[in-house]
Amino acid sequence: MLERLFDTIAILGHWGYLLIFIPVFLESSGLLVPGETMAVLAGFLSSQGSLEIGDCLWVIALGAILGDSVGYTLGKVFGRGYFEKHNRFLFLKDKHIRKTEEYFHRHGGKTIFFGRFIGLLRAMAPFVAGMARMRYREFLVYNVAGGILWAVTFTLLGYFFGQSWQLIEKWSGRAGLFAFFMLLVIVFFGYLYRTLARRQTEIYGWFWDKCRGFISNRHVKGFIERHPRIIAFVMERLSPTSYLGLHLTVGLAISVIFAWIFGGITEDILTGDPFVLVDQWVLNHVLYFRTPLVTHLMVIFTQL
Repeated sequence: MLERLFDTIAILGHWGYLLIFIPVFLESSGLLVPGETMAVLAGFLSSQGSLEIGDCLWVIALGAILGDSVGYTLGKVFGRGYFEKHNRFLFLKDKHIRKTEEYFHRHGGKTIFFGRFIGLLRAMAPFVAGMARMRYREFLVYNVAGGILWAVTFTLLGYFFGQSWQLIEKWSGRAGLFAFFMLLVIVFFGYLYRTLARRQTEIYGWFWDKCRGFISNRHVKGFIERHPRIIAFVMERLSPTSYLGLHLTVGLAISVIFAWIFGGITEDILTGDPFVLVDQWVLNHVLYFRTPLVTHLMVIFTQL
């Protein structure tokens, strides 16, 4: 493959830079093409004398910046109308679009800058920024900064590490995927915490309304009157101030739930349930990140 690429660039001469520009431009415009791979490969070809490193830097940076601008324009011109027209099929509501706008007004710059280094965000963030009507002046500042830093980083990695360009490309993709996954986890738990904290009073009110409704039932009242000791025991178990109260009760309840889940999973494995296929799929994707060095480090950490 490399020999064929060398021959193609030798034949094209300065037009060979167009082969580098196009994938970077298309990826930044919103298409899932290997622009990052091309940046690393361009650095490697420069180290072999087939291209000039200085020209590669500005061509890749220009492709990234212009591609992001095109993606932003497409999102601003077509994105909003498309999602509003097809929201019924895409399970989107106006409040989702408004929340996207609010997010990009607060964190749009950071998303564009850091999203440049994460594969999926690199392709999608400019389009969403345009759809969310992020101010173009702010978008352009972070776009230029992120595009230049990204181009310099990955092109020079390919240039200085030479024959290891494939390893660099593979690990950069893994790092971006892992960072994107961690970002989703952080966003999810942050949203969950904020929702629970904001609606704490409402949740408590709903819980106590249900409790009062349950206690007011005549059968429950009769049971309370006939078994005062049992009721006192239950109240102590639900008391947040008692040492053996609410905390112990919640802990035991969670333990029972997870023991039940564990038993169900064990039964599925023994009976060959389709759930096992999902487990194998997850395992295969986790093993994608495995290397002998990291495995050795994790063994040491486990023994500690």
